[in-house]
Amino acid sequence: PLGKDNDELMRWAGWLREGGATIWQRGEAEASRTAREDELREMQPTFRKKRRKTQTEQDDAQRDQAADTDKLEDEQAKAEKRQSAETKEEKQARQMKEAHDWIRDLPKNTVCVYTDGGYDPPKEARTTASGKHIPARPARAGWGAEIWYRVISDDDNRADVDERPRTIRNKPRKKTILSLYGPVQFDTSSNYYVAAVEPPSSNVAEMSGVAMGLLGILREATADRLNGINTVAMIVDSRIAMFKTGTALRDLETALQRTSHQTRMVGTAGLCAELIVRLSQLNIAVKWVWVKGHAEVQGNEAADSGATRGKQGEEQAMQPQTVIRAHDDQRRRQMEPMTKA
Repeated sequence: PLGKDNDELMRWAGWLREGGATIWQRGEAEASRTAREDELREMQPTFRKKRRKTQTEQDDAQRDQAADTDKLEDEQAKAEKRQSAETKEEKQARQMKEAHDWIRDLPKNTVCVYTDGGYDPPKEARTTASGKHIPARPARAGWGAEIWYRVISDDDNRADVDERPRTIRNKPRKKTILSLYGPVQFDTSSNYYVAAVEPPSSNVAEMSGVAMGLLGILREATADRLNGINTVAMIVDSRIAMFKTGTALRDLETALQRTSHQTRMVGTAGLCAELIVRLSQLNIAVKWVWVKGHAEVQGNEAADSGATRGKQGEEQAMQPQTVIRAHDDQRRRQMEPMTKA
């Protein structure tokens, strides 16, 4: 027989209750709970898959909404751009007006030097579909420089800022002082070599045009053919040419401050800086004006035509050594009276 000392055993046997349920009942509940956990564990992949699917659908919906918003904003921006955009003719007219305004605002007694450069890369030999053989062509680089009195197109319907008579003895007045053009010279023995040390490119051609324009002004000023002219406007469509010349001029001034000996810079930009210094010795200031290329500025178009002729091998140019030697001789003659005194 089981006594009260065996209550624990009896509880395990299921005869005595504990906490309102017998051990057997608690065992059934534990088994049921374990079965539910196993079932839930088996269903976890299904739940995760459903959650991923729901999250993907939400992400797709947000992405579609963002795409629709971006598309709407792009359409609005394009519409605003179309409303505010200039036509090609309006843009060209604005650029031409700006260029003419810059030229008109230049000081009186100004000579304008328009320069331009062109470059055609090399082409390999080829045969057309019809069987025609086209030979190879080397790279070509040409420059053009136009030295003009300061004028504005007659079509602009404005007062002529040059303030000279429109006709001289019933003949159209002179507008052009010099028209220069030619190929970029890389041969150091050429009389027209302007210190081009870089490979052929449009920038090298632009710099050659600037150098030749400055040489033309120096020759005319040395020969005293620029009566009353005290300002030269270098009107270019290349910002790189302006930057290189300005950098070389700054370097030249720094070198002159460090030494009293004559200093000569390297390259076409260095030659341009030296020519500007020589013009300053003749009391001629050099100003720079940038214009948009092919904006129907007459001088720029003429310089562009000269660059095209230069690429084809035609040449009408200054000889740098001759021009510089003439300027040196003039300065020597001016210094002789002071030396004798």
